[in-house]
Amino acid sequence: MRAALDVLGYACVFVRNATLSPDVSVKMINDLMEAIHDIPSQLKTWDSERIDLLRLHLRCFDSTLYPGAPNFSSRFEMLLSSYNEEAEQD
Repeated sequence: MRAALDVLGYACVFVRNATLSPDVSVKMINDLMEAIHDIPSQLKTWDSERIDLLRLHLRCFDSTLYPGAPNFSSRFEMLLSSYNEEAEQD
């Protein structure tokens, strides 16, 4: 859940900063919001099967279509791996 919250926050900051540019792609913002809008609901009803649905949603945002946009799916996987390793060490 922590990795999903971090990605959600990162996406919000990315959109906030992107909207400072007068030529921001409205389609990019729409695509990203489509990918992340369900994260709060998924976290509210979290179980082990939700992770695949969350991955599916994050993959809906194709960062390669938007130069400079981060890959939120890769970021989620990196954070998830990092947090899992951290938990195993505790």
